[in-house]
Amino acid sequence: MPEFGKKLGQILLEQGKISAPKLRLALHQQSLRHCPLGELLVSEKTVSHYNIAKALAQQRGLNHAETPDKPSVFPKSAAGFWLKTGLVPWRFTNGHSQIACANVQDFYKNFRALRQICGDFSRVLASPAQIRSQTLQLFSAQLLEQAETDLPSHQSCRSLNLKLLYLIALCCLVTGLMLRSELTAIVNLFHIFLGVALASLSLSTILKITIFIGALGHKPASAAPSNRPQVLPHITILIPLLEEPSILHHLLYHLQRLDYPRTHLEVMLILEDGDVETQTALLATELPSWCCVITVPKGRVKTKPRALNFAFGFSSGDIIGVLDAEDAPEKDQLLKVANQFAMADPRLVCLQGRLDFYNAHKN
Repeated sequence: MPEFGKKLGQILLEQGKISAPKLRLALHQQSLRHCPLGELLVSEKTVSHYNIAKALAQQRGLNHAETPDKPSVFPKSAAGFWLKTGLVPWRFTNGHSQIACANVQDFYKNFRALRQICGDFSRVLASPAQIRSQTLQLFSAQLLEQAETDLPSHQSCRSLNLKLLYLIALCCLVTGLMLRSELTAIVNLFHIFLGVALASLSLSTILKITIFIGALGHKPASAAPSNRPQVLPHITILIPLLEEPSILHHLLYHLQRLDYPRTHLEVMLILEDGDVETQTALLATELPSWCCVITVPKGRVKTKPRALNFAFGFSSGDIIGVLDAEDAPEKDQLLKVANQFAMADPRLVCLQGRLDFYNAHKN
């Protein structure tokens, strides 16, 4: 039976999922952070995503999502709509669709579109982890194709191998013509390569000097409370990993040091399918509730941009950041990012942090 009059905290208390003192503390924190109680309880690992979803389903008079149907059961549909709305097909029986989501408001926002796509449907509530898992099951092939080909071919390096063959052939032809003059040709060839190297070094140096001079006029980003936006944005951090099991402890240590509300933070660790060592290390590691793992299926290429493209569709942040596994972000880095975007020209779309070496003896 629906329990519309009851608060989420009361339902969790009656179910024995939280104690009265912890609930009082959570309600006090909620008044300071201005976020949904469920998100706060999950971020503090007080109640699991699964139990929050069950309690919300009871409150709304909806069914809680159990085991979904296999992908082969569902009619074909485009992944874009489902990723954008946070909804996902859950079951399909005799022309009737069961649609799952983690936020009931998403149903109301997309009700007309759902009617056009699914016809007759009913609603169930699921945890974000369940939504993500089912989306991967249904649309991984589409998402992989999009991740590999989303950039137009003329702007991509997908055809690099063919271009490289032409370049090698051209170099061989030029070298052959020049070798006809034997020693003179060899000296000329050396001069050509030396000239190219010096030109490249000069351009790189000029670029660095230009960036340095431009940076002198900018004040460092501030994390002072007086500069913070009234409502902090949600931030998603994407971190691609490839055969880096030994770096996990270092990575998680620095992520947990970040001074940013956990209710507004989402970290995605992106793995490649087949990276057994890193997968095994993650299975043996207790991840924070605001951390999740996205596994990229095998495809035609295995590159960091492809992995980031694949995971990007699952991100929910207002700001999307990218870190390398060996990065050690400052404790207040995310606050600085939020402040900088809040104070900057609305046309600003990207920030780059200043880099320094903590392992200069190795790097």
